[in-house]
Amino acid sequence: MSGRISPGKGAITSLAATPDGRTIYFAAGGSIWSVPVGGGEVRKIAGGEDVVWDPSRRGLVIARKESSRLTLWRTTLEGGSEQRIPMDSAAPLYDLLMSPGTIHPDGRMLVSLTVPDSWFNPPALLDMASGRVTRLVNNELNDYHSIAWMPDGQIAATQQGLRASIWKFTPDGK
Repeated sequence: MSGRISPGKGAITSLAATPDGRTIYFAAGGSIWSVPVGGGEVRKIAGGEDVVWDPSRRGLVIARKESSRLTLWRTTLEGGSEQRIPMDSAAPLYDLLMSPGTIHPDGRMLVSLTVPDSWFNPPALLDMASGRVTRLVNNELNDYHSIAWMPDGQIAATQQGLRASIWKFTPDGK
């Protein structure tokens, strides 16, 4: 470890950095903050619960929970002007935190969904320009979290399945 940055804004729930490694962005206390890697002044960028680097616009994507739904917003590295990312309301996003590498340089974002036709959270592709959500092929028996683009264009994800056992019990130890 080469140093410690203690911004004092509460528990950090999300972390992103500029590609040049000079600035760290983090979510804490319901806001997105920035701080130079070498330490220094902590600046509030915007309200939000999650932040990820957006290589398609060289800025940030911020997640906010609004009226029990997750909304996504684009902003510059300095904050200020924000643009809501359109989303298909029939495919609400699962409000698990976003992973680094979730946004492709062409503007497609990997997400998990909360859908009415499944117990699980299937993976999907969000076109951040149009709001179109396309479910990805999966085994339909797992939650997909921490989804990221690989350098070769493939997708990697963690999946959490559901396993169950049936136990037989007898009353009173008989």
